[in-house]
Amino acid sequence: MTRHSSSACVFAVLIVVAAATCARADVLCKNKKGVLASRTACKSKETQIDPAALGLVGPKGDKGDAGVSARWALVKGDGTIVAQSGGITVNRTNPGHYYVGFGSSLEGKTLAVTIACLDDCTFSGAPQANICGPAPAGGDCATAFDDTSHVGVFVQNPAGNGNEDEAFHIVVF
Repeated sequence: MTRHSSSACVFAVLIVVAAATCARADVLCKNKKGVLASRTACKSKETQIDPAALGLVGPKGDKGDAGVSARWALVKGDGTIVAQSGGITVNRTNPGHYYVGFGSSLEGKTLAVTIACLDDCTFSGAPQANICGPAPAGGDCATAFDDTSHVGVFVQNPAGNGNEDEAFHIVVF
């Protein structure tokens, strides 16, 4: 056996093992001796068993709490919203200065902002962002937006000595 063909055999065995470990049982089967097995399908001499008949299915539980919902927007450098989860506004007050309104308090929420490559995909400076409003949740923002329902987003130019307009993604969850 050549080195290439033995590598191919090892690879084939790994694929078979991986496929077998990822297989999921869909039914419960009982053989003639009464032994139960979980399989994707029962064998010809086995009988499919209803798990509820064995008491393996309990009553339906209460509805759980709602999961974490993220609110997000994709914003062009001129402050225009390209896409969003809903109810978000953006005000561009100066080059590279944006105030994103979410309509409700963001206290206790996690915030992430990244640069988006829409029209211009050249290197730009890093975005900085903070929830507006009083401490401990917020930071200083323009007076019209200085509440915890707004986020100040500031994009530095590549030299780091000023701000510039740049598209960005923002998400709060």
